[in-house]
Amino acid sequence: LNNDTEPEANALVALHEALANLPSVGAVASLLVRTAAPERVQAVGGGRYWPALGWTDQLGEDLRRDTMPVAPVRLDQALAASLLIPRRVLAEVGPFPEHYFMYVEDTAWCVTLRRRGFAVYGVPASIVHHAVGLSTRSEGISDYYLPRNHLWLAREQHRAFALTALAFLTIRMLAPKVLRGEWGRASSTLRGLWHGLTRRPHPCRPSGPTDRPCPDPRSESIP
Repeated sequence: LNNDTEPEANALVALHEALANLPSVGAVASLLVRTAAPERVQAVGGGRYWPALGWTDQLGEDLRRDTMPVAPVRLDQALAASLLIPRRVLAEVGPFPEHYFMYVEDTAWCVTLRRRGFAVYGVPASIVHHAVGLSTRSEGISDYYLPRNHLWLAREQHRAFALTALAFLTIRMLAPKVLRGEWGRASSTLRGLWHGLTRRPHPCRPSGPTDRPCPDPRSESIP
């Protein structure tokens, strides 16, 4: 459960019931609504993953919550903002890949989960309010990590699609910033794409109190 979320009543109960009743289930995720506009959906737990593009989209995004399905929905990938995983599944599949640091690590884990024969579901009866982006509070951070990690995912899981993913991510994430003249954000995105292509890790290790802090990706101190 993210630190920028607030579950509604019975959100956890609904997830437990889904785990008990769904076939081959490996993980269940809540329906996320936006804290600033709770009538609007961020995602019904997650959505689809397009390997050839290295991209994900979220089921129900920006639709009204009262139009969402009632029954659980099978997904390609789940958002870890509110996610319930049985201990036995976590022991078999392993933890989230820490080298992603933030963003897309949940999708990478779900790809591995599904390859092990498990299914991922979104549970509309479990509703959680999510203050999207509050955990990072910086456009520069997402501008760097999102393209880097989407490209990492393509290279790690579907290497044959690495170049098509790079082309799509350049059009989808870099070109709009250039056209708007957002040069600082474009620089962060370009750096993220380059590090994703070269498989170069971020120079910080956020696993302990004595580790190097993560600098702002807009800084020239990032190699």
